Amino acid sequence: MRVLDKKLQKVLSLRTDSAEMLGALESLASFYSEENTLDARRNLRSEIEQRGLALSESFLGEMETIDENLSTLSLDVDKIVSKCDQLLGEMRAADDATSKFLGEIKMLSAERLQAEERVKAIEAFSGSFQLSEEQLRCLQTASIAIATPLYRGDSADYERPDQGDDREVDVSAPDFFSSLKQVEKIQSECMSLLNTDSEKAAIGISELMTGYKEAAHERLYRWLQDRCEKGFDFSRSETTLIRKAFMTLKAAPAYYDHCRERLVENRRAALVQEFSTALVEGTVGAQPIELHAHDSVRYVGDMLAWVHQAVANEKDMYVSILDGDAALLDKTIPALSPILMLRVRQVAASSSSMVTTYRVGDIVGFYVGTVRSCLRENARNQIVEDLVLLQQEITAQFFHLVKARTEKIVMNPPAYPSDLSVSHTVADMIHQMGDILVVYKGSMVLEEDQTMEVEDLLGCFLEPLLRIYETTAGLDRSDMAIYMANNIFAAQTCLARYDFAAPWVQKLMSNVSDWMDTLVSERATVILKSCGMERKLANASQYSGEAPLCGVSGMSAQEVGSAFNAFVNRLGSMSFTEFDRLTNPRLRVQARHGASLLLHEAYSKLFDIVQDGNNGYTFDGPLRGIHSPDQVKTLLSL
Repeated sequence: MRVLDKKLQKVLSLRTDSAEMLGALESLASFYSEENTLDARRNLRSEIEQRGLALSESFLGEMETIDENLSTLSLDVDKIVSKCDQLLGEMRAADDATSKFLGEIKMLSAERLQAEERVKAIEAFSGSFQLSEEQLRCLQTASIAIATPLYRGDSADYERPDQGDDREVDVSAPDFFSSLKQVEKIQSECMSLLNTDSEKAAIGISELMTGYKEAAHERLYRWLQDRCEKGFDFSRSETTLIRKAFMTLKAAPAYYDHCRERLVENRRAALVQEFSTALVEGTVGAQPIELHAHDSVRYVGDMLAWVHQAVANEKDMYVSILDGDAALLDKTIPALSPILMLRVRQVAASSSSMVTTYRVGDIVGFYVGTVRSCLRENARNQIVEDLVLLQQEITAQFFHLVKARTEKIVMNPPAYPSDLSVSHTVADMIHQMGDILVVYKGSMVLEEDQTMEVEDLLGCFLEPLLRIYETTAGLDRSDMAIYMANNIFAAQTCLARYDFAAPWVQKLMSNVSDWMDTLVSERATVILKSCGMERKLANASQYSGEAPLCGVSGMSAQEVGSAFNAFVNRLGSMSFTEFDRLTNPRLRVQARHGASLLLHEAYSKLFDIVQDGNNGYTFDGPLRGIHSPDQVKTLLSL
């Protein structure tokens, strides 16, 4: 039973899904009978053994064939080894035969290297101390300039223009300048050979190079002189070529200075021509400047903008061509001054508008600083001095216009309006002053370039305004005070928005206050006179004290009581309608309040006199029931 269990366990532990098991079953299926009978199962083992025996016999048969093949292969290998030994012998014989030939090759190679080194030395000497035929051609016969390289679309490739296109640019290497540079290099190397065995040869070569150099400088001078006379454009390639020419001619000071003078003469004439063209005909993309001559501010601004651009362009040109020799601007830019100054002076002389004249002067002042800043190290250029002179002249013209206008107002003051408001003439003057202050506030003129102080600017307008009352006829002091307060307050309102006008605002406020005091005093005096109180106060002030005040003529209790009653009765109908002619509500309120204070002060003063027992008054009879100062204060709404 135990044995059976073990066999069952062994059978159950077998894995029928393993690769080995599956492979064995497939092999078994190829020869095992389809009928799974008892006999078939019993004969299975013997059948498997028979099949194994058959496979072994087949293997032995095939191995005999292989053994025969290996024997044949061994015979072939023996033959190959024999042949290799034969070839090795032949190679050794060939090596012995060619060893002498290899020695001769090595010797020839060494001789070849020596020859190459000698050739290099000769070529180095020739390159260091001689010019090539192409370099000699560039220095002696070739043109210094060639056709301009043109871009083909967006490509960086160049193409040669037609023969009719005679634009000129820097030549390509080896060109005139590189050849000339080679001459200078040879001269420098010849100097290093002095005091050596090659000194004589170095001196001869140096003299030859000097001749080449002098001839090249003369050719370059003539070419550059011709370019300066005919003029040239400011394209990058053209500028580069001209710069090279000038820098090269620095080695020949006489040629260099003469070409500089020709360049200056050319630029002076070109600037004048270009400015005249811009004025009359206009430039590409711009209308003629004189087309806007009717607008003085734009006309002058356009001319100055053109001059500023010309100054910047000329400076850049001299810096790029003459390596920072901007001092030449002193000789070229001033050529624009006569044309510019003539037209600006015509504008200033023909202008009758103070605002326009001031704006023109402000523009000139702005360009004084702008052009000076552009020139920097050359800030004392004549063009700057001319612009400063123009600015001063326009400033003088401006003050002349203001003085003529204000003097006319003072000498022939305008008729005052019936409501005593600001006259049309004064209002127009204040409006123009406001326009000028707007320009002054937004001005970009540097402080150092200002030709007028704000005090002078405001003073020329406001000083005459404060004196209008001296020549205005037909007004009493009260109406004059209202009229002047309205005019001055209008000017003060115009100035109040500007911080730089604060001193004048304070001064005008003080003037308005003075005229308001005059107005209040005049109106209070009229009221006090109408009720008789003014006379009573005058008598009291003149009282000597020898007898009771009540016994003085006009100061009886009856008369004083009548004055008190008349004053109180007048308060009921008093509305200060005169103050309504003040244009500013705040001034109207201030005037009413000031007049009420003066009236209350006068009433209180007379009441104190009556209350003083030494004056002989009693509060009965005519003085019975008179109002106290506090009651009057209430009536006056204080």
